[in-house]
Amino acid sequence: MPKTLTLVLPAHNEEGNIERVVDSFLNIRDRMDFELAILIVDDGSSDATGPICRELCRQSPCVRCVHHSHNIGYGGALISGLRASEGEYVAIADGDGQFPAEDFLRLLEHVRSFDVVVGYREQRADPLGRRLMGRVWSLIGRWLFNIPARDLNCGLKIFKRSLVADLPLRCEGPGITLEIMTHVVMAGIPIKEVPCSHLPRLKGDASGGSPRVVIRALPELYHVWRLKHGKGA
Repeated sequence: MPKTLTLVLPAHNEEGNIERVVDSFLNIRDRMDFELAILIVDDGSSDATGPICRELCRQSPCVRCVHHSHNIGYGGALISGLRASEGEYVAIADGDGQFPAEDFLRLLEHVRSFDVVVGYREQRADPLGRRLMGRVWSLIGRWLFNIPARDLNCGLKIFKRSLVADLPLRCEGPGITLEIMTHVVMAGIPIKEVPCSHLPRLKGDASGGSPRVVIRALPELYHVWRLKHGKGA
């Protein structure tokens, strides 16, 4: 019997993208050596994302959805998805459609040899501000936390589920990837990097580079620094 992989898709106000993204992953199910389960986390969307997710669940038995009553943040959505995931592996991808499902297959080629497989965007299709912020986060990850990833916040990753599903994660905002990968590095788990494409956002607005998100990242950065130095979880 094939092993099960849960794909977590965080989504906040993605009414123009989420159906297309889910369909793209459903279309490659037959090319996987895994039983695919898709778990959408509707993070308190104020548009039609919630009703669309419920319809997708009705149409396909392998699609589930977790609904937040209010917007928590990208990290909070990921934490909900990891805790609600099932099977031997859990993966994450963004709900905005900027990662081709085809590239997910490239990461899957390595999960038999590595418990953590992460993508890196060869050419990031984002505004300059978001690209610079991503570069800064990656440098912080390498210099301060010894995370050997050239694109720390790339939203395409696969983990052996037992490694991450029960971690005591606290970063509900942009620090979540840094927190997860710090746990991985502290546990001495090898990381495999795989190049992936990155597409322009077709619909909706990205919030990752807003001043509010940047300010929220600072206490989360401090929390992960304390975690790394054994000063509390």
